[in-house]
Amino acid sequence: MSRRPKHNLQIPKTLLDFIREKFTDSRVYIHFTGDKSVAEKILSEGFRYSESFAQTTSEISLSKIDIKYKIQLYREYGNFLIVICLPIILFETRKTRGMDTQHDTLYNLGLSDFDPGEELEYKLPPQYIFAYIDLESNSIYKNDQYS
Repeated sequence: MSRRPKHNLQIPKTLLDFIREKFTDSRVYIHFTGDKSVAEKILSEGFRYSESFAQTTSEISLSKIDIKYKIQLYREYGNFLIVICLPIILFETRKTRGMDTQHDTLYNLGLSDFDPGEELEYKLPPQYIFAYIDLESNSIYKNDQYS
């Protein structure tokens, strides 16, 4: 029987505060990867996904309990936590009724690009990728392209 590697499940206050600072103007989502080069690529090129953004990310709330719970829940997917911030105003100003159900919600909101020839058909541009966090070293890597 194989065992999962043990992870330090303590989340330093500085990391929690870093994530929580974005809630004033954004909806915040997290995604995990086990490869640092993938995390760096997401920062520089954007976040690629297929079919549904909601299937590969988890929205978190301002609650420290929610943040800790979701980090612990999804931590097995890797030590690199991608923090994605989508401006609240874009959700408030766009009408969600009558959306094209063949496409992902972020595409319908004008946030993601769609390329049907790719395996990962949708791409959220790097301007929405706030940072990634190496949870092993508790290091934060902010994205220079984030706006």
